[in-house]
Order: sequence, then structure tokens, then C-alpha cells
Amino acid sequence: MSRVVRLGEGAGGYLQIPAMRRVMEALESFQREIEIRNADDVCLYATAAVREARNGREFLQEMEDRFGWNTEILSSKEEARLGFIGAGRLSSQEFTLIDIGGGSTEISVGRVVPERCRSFPIGALKQSREPKVLSDVFTNLPQRKGELVGIGGTIRMLAAIWRDVKTYSRKNVHATVIDMERLRELKERIEKMSMEEKRKLCAMDPERADIIEGGVQILVHLMERYETEKLTYSDCGLTEGFALKKWGKV
Repeated sequence: MSRVVRLGEGAGGYLQIPAMRRVMEALESFQREIEIRNADDVCLYATAAVREARNGREFLQEMEDRFGWNTEILSSKEEARLGFIGAGRLSSQEFTLIDIGGGSTEISVGRVVPERCRSFPIGALKQSREPKVLSDVFTNLPQRKGELVGIGGTIRMLAAIWRDVKTYSRKNVHATVIDMERLRELKERIEKMSMEEKRKLCAMDPERADIIEGGVQILVHLMERYETEKLTYSDCGLTEGFALKKWGKV
């Protein structure tokens, strides 16, 4: 189950009421499914949108009071660490991980567990709404080691475009190799597209149509900076890393 809720949209330092309402509506639909499946334990984690908002903790407390679920705000370092651990199943060698979220991008380097992590305050949503000069944001990048691996909704959407997948399933997108030449061409196409054209392109997840442009710009920039011609998408990432943490495996 997944839902794009744009929690960080229009934040300005505070989570906005329409965005918080969208989250609550999504959680209500998840709650029904959770009850059907008789889940023993439910945990929520929050990332950049809540972490950076002045009313973030207050909102999480509201969710706890309403649903009775445990909640946790991940620090930028912990977000990067858990995303790396989750994606690590794709490679037994040293690798560099790019995780493009809505409000932040994490880059980690290591083997099994990250040795170096950095979080940058720009993501697909932020870049789509208020474009930045990316070279000014991505300073002091961690030195790349091994192959480049990517996780997160933007790169999952690109993997679906690469394979012409219209309906999500892990086996159809996991381990997709995204090549730089085609990615540059796609970026140029997307920047000229209408919103309706973007929705058709993002057929697997049309709710990402309005932020795909910013996400692709970030990925192209980082692959150029790392001077690499390919990136491999992992459909295992932060959620899997968080689950392993909760199970006491990391």
C-alpha cells in the first residue's frame, strides 16, 4: 500500500492543514487494511517534511492519539543509514546509494552498513516547486565507491518508465539499470511536457507527475557529478531498513 500525500507541500516552516489532512485520510484507509490483516504491531516513521517543520512533533503526537500507533522522527543520519541497510541486499560489494525523497536527498557510501552519509535539503517536491541551482546545494559530496544504487519514489518511477510498467510489482522494477544517455534525453522531454503528458508518462503512479521533473533534474545532476553512466534501482530501501531496525536485526 502506498499513497503520495505531499506532506511537505507549501510548508514554509510549518506543516499545512490540507497536507496534514491528506496524511490522516491516507492513514485511515491504511488502518482498515491493517485491521483486515490483523497486524500485531504498527509503527510509523517520518522524514524530512516532519523533521524540518516546527509543528512536526505536534502532528506526530496527533497521529499517535488518533490511531494508537508508535511514531518516530528519523534524523537525517538515521534516514540515510536505514535506507542504505535496506538497499544493501542488492550488492555484497561496496556501493554508493542515492535516495531522492520529496524534501531531502541522502547519499551514503559503504558495504552492508554505511561508512559515510550526507543529507542534502532538496528533494523532488522542493526542486519541482522552487528550483535551485543544484551545484549550490550538493556541496562536498561523499566520494563515490563502487556502483551507484538508487532508491525512492522518483527512481522507482524512472525504473517503471524504463521497463514500460503500468502496474507496480517489485519484480517488475527491482534491479532496473538506468543509463545516463537515455536519462538526459528523458529529462529534456519532461521539461517540455504538459502536466497531462507527464501523467501519461507516469502511468504506474500518476500522483508523481508533478514532481518527476525535479526528481529527474536531481538524479541527472548527481550522476554527472559522479561521472557515471549507469545507476541500478533497488526496490528495497528505507522501509525495509526501518523494519530490520524494529526487529532488532541492525
